[in-house]
Amino acid sequence: MSISISPEVAALLGALIGSIPTLIAAHMNNRVRAREQMREVAVRAAIEGWRFNAEHGAAPYVLPLEHSIFHAAKMSELAFSDEKITPEQLSERLKEISALVDALATHAASVGVKAR
Repeated sequence: MSISISPEVAALLGALIGSIPTLIAAHMNNRVRAREQMREVAVRAAIEGWRFNAEHGAAPYVLPLEHSIFHAAKMSELAFSDEKITPEQLSERLKEISALVDALATHAASVGVKAR
């Protein structure tokens, strides 16, 4: 016993099966584009925050702009990740980011970041 499929049904099935890779690629591209936009927003926010601190901040020195961008990028990775995170994991990740930023500040001091 053989099953016969009408040409219309076969064409519909072929179109559905053929469209699956396109739909997957479109979904992946949308996710990549959204992440790129979030990074761009983070960089702009870092630049504006750095500029404000450089002009109006009370600290005796201003770290290089790269430090603000690095910090904003790391924070945006944390904020916009798709993973579920517990308060304990969040606290640990924030400590890691702080340690990285502190290492950058230590490096900046060792290469001679000037006071205001």
